[in-house]
Amino acid sequence: MIMTKTALTILIFLMMFTESAFVKEAYAVSPAQISIPEKLGFVIQSYESKPMPGSNNKLIIYIQDFHTHYEAQKNLASILEKLVKDFNLNLVLVEGGWGDVSLSYLRDYGSKEKRLEVAEKYLKNGEISGEEYLDIMSDYPIKLQGIENKELYDEHIKAFLEVEKFQSQAKAYIANLSGIVEELRPHVYSSDLLELSQLKNDIDAEKITLADFCVALAGKAKIKEVSLSEYLDFNNFVELANLEGKIDLGKAEEERQYLLSQLTSVLTENELKSVNDEALKKAGEKQFGYYSRLNELAMEKLPDFTKSIWSARTYANLNIYLDYLKASEGIDLTGLSSQIEILTTKIKESLFSSDDQRKLSEISDNLQLLDKLVELKFSPEEYEAYQNKRKTFDFNAWVEFLKTNAAKFSFTKTVDANFSVVADNLDILDQFYQIGEKRNEVFIQNIILQMEDDGTDIACLITGGFHTPFIIEQLREKGVSYCVIAPRITQAANDAQYVKILKEKAGIK
Repeated sequence: MIMTKTALTILIFLMMFTESAFVKEAYAVSPAQISIPEKLGFVIQSYESKPMPGSNNKLIIYIQDFHTHYEAQKNLASILEKLVKDFNLNLVLVEGGWGDVSLSYLRDYGSKEKRLEVAEKYLKNGEISGEEYLDIMSDYPIKLQGIENKELYDEHIKAFLEVEKFQSQAKAYIANLSGIVEELRPHVYSSDLLELSQLKNDIDAEKITLADFCVALAGKAKIKEVSLSEYLDFNNFVELANLEGKIDLGKAEEERQYLLSQLTSVLTENELKSVNDEALKKAGEKQFGYYSRLNELAMEKLPDFTKSIWSARTYANLNIYLDYLKASEGIDLTGLSSQIEILTTKIKESLFSSDDQRKLSEISDNLQLLDKLVELKFSPEEYEAYQNKRKTFDFNAWVEFLKTNAAKFSFTKTVDANFSVVADNLDILDQFYQIGEKRNEVFIQNIILQMEDDGTDIACLITGGFHTPFIIEQLREKGVSYCVIAPRITQAANDAQYVKILKEKAGIK
């Protein structure tokens, strides 16, 4: 969202007056300490860098933005308010702006009640963001700092609007071919291929959970004798899914308390402190270390604990929970995503029994790739995969294959042969993504520089999800800890509203 102090925005608040704010100094915290109420959002990924000698370790609390989505922006504002209260955070780094883009100066023009009333109206209209909303209606000493290069940002907006000119027509074309592919599958695919295809459709449509999908995929790998030994993150995730249904957390807690009571008389004061309730509370999301230590002390100090039959019966739920935590700690989400894709492809390859099956699958995969490309929803990794495949695209061959098979099975739906609406605009789409990658590089530079300029080791970063993979990879390389948060949304996004706001900002009617 463009963060500018327009004359219109200033006029809105001319009748307001100020209320005082107080200043707190930020301090660095561990990403494991960050928790978000489920009604507001979720912590989806975190990373804690190793201590770097002679350097203050920085933490980025990264909130993924859903532009102009009222529910998401309202939850974002509440998440940000919680972070300000819990961690004295005051630096908020935002895309879509450059320099200091704070709106706290508008507090001078109205009471808190009046500011809230007007800010709520403009948030609903998508004309301000969640962080701007909080900045206007609260008295927190937060600073909104843009991390853009203006020229590059303007160039990206221009590229976006160029894509928007043909986007709906291109999506309709891709939908036409995809519809033919969907009708052909039952005629061309085997039952095993159809089942795998349906699983993929269900996970894409969020009809099943990722855990259900991975468990089913593991089952198919076993049947087709596809080895899973090299897919560590996938195996850990499947184990996690299988263990989840076996855990009784209430009984696991009872068993933990009982084990602590048995350890009380044999542990030193320091040992007991490392596994008491206060230590568990401090462990936060990183509970595996706590339970591992508890297990080690029990094995060392309690003779009966080493008797497997007795231990398995007495601490059955606690042992399952420890296995669960171990599996969850061992999962790298980026690695998991990559392994799922590789494994799905490998299983599918083992199921092909004809050239037509392989060709139909190839066309289907390419159309899904193009649909994401045109929707502008690629991650940097997906864009790289697309670039590697683009040179193999043969739109004419796809159309001919679909037309031949549609006629063979007497389909009434016509195959749209006008592929130029996609093929002739690939360069424009490339330009959009390439500018996005340049913006990512600018973001990283400005994030670090701004934190150093402000003398803070903790900051909140707010950008769209497209930028997330590149940014967190760079943060890891630079030894910066991070915690990625997604605001909760229960309603579909209004893409038309987002485009409307962008056009207004760009002066286009």
